[in-house]
Amino acid sequence: MFLSMRDADSVISTMKNEIKMYERDHIEILRAQSSHTFPLHSHESFCFGIVRSGEVCFRIGDQEETLTKGMVYVIPSNVGVTISAQERYEYITVCLKNRHRDCMAKYQITNFFPKEMEEKKFIQLCDEYYNKASSTYFMEGVHALLAPVMSQHIVKDNSIDFVEEAKTYIRNHIHDTFNLKEVAEAVHVSKFHLIRNFKQQVGVTPNQFYIQCKIFGVKQALKENMKETDLAVDFNFSDQSYLCNLFKKQMGITMKDFKRNFEQH
Repeated sequence: MFLSMRDADSVISTMKNEIKMYERDHIEILRAQSSHTFPLHSHESFCFGIVRSGEVCFRIGDQEETLTKGMVYVIPSNVGVTISAQERYEYITVCLKNRHRDCMAKYQITNFFPKEMEEKKFIQLCDEYYNKASSTYFMEGVHALLAPVMSQHIVKDNSIDFVEEAKTYIRNHIHDTFNLKEVAEAVHVSKFHLIRNFKQQVGVTPNQFYIQCKIFGVKQALKENMKETDLAVDFNFSDQSYLCNLFKKQMGITMKDFKRNFEQH
């Protein structure tokens, strides 16, 4: 069962890091207690959330803030994120994917650490969605929550074609060993030109994006009950131990815990 939002303050976990995940209709809610430091990464989904307890430092793009109870963060798609902590913290994050992510593209967000979002309304909205409120109802609530920090703007396609092509190439080769030269040659640019423009547009380097894509593939395979030993071979990791360590570094929990704590409807 998904970890109740209302019971968050009373939870006592025996695990160092615990993440409960619930996903339905391209909306994912993560409820976590952690002391994990997450390396630089980016999301293709649009994410926002709130710290429920503890203290944690977020760096989103070129903005950095130390967050404590009740403070909010917004992570647009393709923006670099680093999360670091010295103590245990608790948070709730909503990830909007596919069409829900796309509908957020018309908004411009200049402050990734707004103070206007109400904690109680946010938690109530997550509870209602878990209890089978519709995605339409949920997204209406999201727009109401974030309206004070978002300004609508004319959507301009600032994407660079060869970066999008490189992303597609990398996604199609996650079972192979990463080779920057091959990626650059596939999109007909120099390695330097690719790295510089890729990070500007995606928030991470091509190699970091490749790792993210591999971990995403592993996550999808875990949901289908694929064995860890088979995953290491299928995704071309040197061995199972390396895969396990990389997964925990990127996700904050083990693959076994991920399988146990994921709930999808």
